[in-house]
Formats: sequence, C-alpha cells, structure tokens
Amino acid sequence: MIRSLIFILLIFITTNNNLVLAQQAIHTAGGDAVGSTGTVSYSIGQIDYSNYSSTSGAISQGVQQPFSASAFPVTFFNFNVSKQKETSLVEWSTISESNASHFIIESSNNEYEFKPIGKKYAVGNSNSLLKYYFTDAFPFKGSNFYRIKQIDNDGRFSYSKVLSLQFGNADYAVIYPNPTSNILVISIKENDVIGAQYELFDQQGRMLMHSNIIRTSTIVNLSSLSSATYLLKIRSTNKQNQIFTIIKK
Repeated sequence: MIRSLIFILLIFITTNNNLVLAQQAIHTAGGDAVGSTGTVSYSIGQIDYSNYSSTSGAISQGVQQPFSASAFPVTFFNFNVSKQKETSLVEWSTISESNASHFIIESSNNEYEFKPIGKKYAVGNSNSLLKYYFTDAFPFKGSNFYRIKQIDNDGRFSYSKVLSLQFGNADYAVIYPNPTSNILVISIKENDVIGAQYELFDQQGRMLMHSNIIRTSTIVNLSSLSSATYLLKIRSTNKQNQIFTIIKK
C-alpha cells in the first residue's frame, strides 16, 4: 500500500495538474467509474487501481474510496447490558444482516483483555429488526466490560462499542491455596457462616460440587477433578454472591 501511495504522489508531481479522478463518487460495489477523460476498474477497499484507460494525456487515479457502512455484513441497531440480580444480561439487535455468520460475546474486567464467554448464530440475511440475548451467569467482582464481535461467512469481523457493569466487591470469603493440587480451603467470617453454601462449576457451566458451609473454615477436596480452570460461587443469605476462578494443577 505504501508503494502504491508513493506511485500516486509521483503522478501528482509529474502531470502538472493534468490529473483526472476517474472515480467521482462513493461506490458500494465493484465496477467501472467513469470520469470526464478516463475510466478506472475498481473493487471496494482496493488501494491502488487494477487497470485504467486515459485520453488527452490525462492520468486516471485508481485510489478507492474507504468502506461504506453498507459494505459490512451487519448493521447494529442497539447494544445494551443490564444487571439481572447476580447475572449480566447482554442484549443487541440488528436492522440489516448480509452474509453474517455469528456473534461472539466477549467480556473483560479491565477493558483491555477480552475473552469469549458465549456465541450466538446470526440469522444471516435479513432487512428487518432482529434481537439477540445472552446471560453472563458469572460476572466478575467489580467492573465488567462487554463487547460483541460479529463475524461474517468470509471471515471478516467487526466489534460493537464497549459497555460496562459494576458488581460490588464481596469480601466475606477467602480461598487458598490457588492454584491448588488437591485441597481448597474456604474461609468465611464467623458472622457470615449462617446460610452460606458453595457451588463448583466447570467452564461449561455444569455444577460439579455443592455443599452448605457450617463452619468458618471448609475444606473442599478437588483430587477427583482433572487439571483445569473452575469457577467457585459462594452464596450467603445476607451478602452478595462471591465468585472465584480456581486453577486445579
């Protein structure tokens, strides 16, 4: 692309203002753009010309217009996130889909390192309002950032804007060691023990273990589990749920 721009700059210098821009409007598909003294064959997004013809000694410039909004496979109409008790509801809608494949829901707790947490298939081709929903059952403590990655059938992709939710920090429970090989200890303040319980989930959201917490220190035996990453949710009758990421070595 740099060589093409240098080539175009040289054309400006050597033609003494005898330059004719054959492409005179924004086009949303390939074809031939016709100027007063020349034509240029083009395709959307192509930087540089594929061929040109000129008359009266004029040079036809082949630099293309940038992508227009209609060139993308999906036009977003709305994107919103909201708290639903202890989960995050991610909602978005489109008013136009063409050659669309699917959507990846991504989340982050720092607005920089996003990871996929869900997938929804697109309708594919539509000119009507379509609505999509996804529930994040395990939001981070504190800040949660969400965005939608839209991918079309040709592999192209684009991102929505980033939205955030805040879940208060719960500090009544502590776990250790983490990472762990076999044993995990859950430590809870004495006045928060009544009614507390823990639930252990795998990355697919399947509950593997659960039990009531009846003392301030509870030992959880993980020796039967494979080495992987798990989610531990601690529930309390008078506190917000607390969620930990557990690494089993």
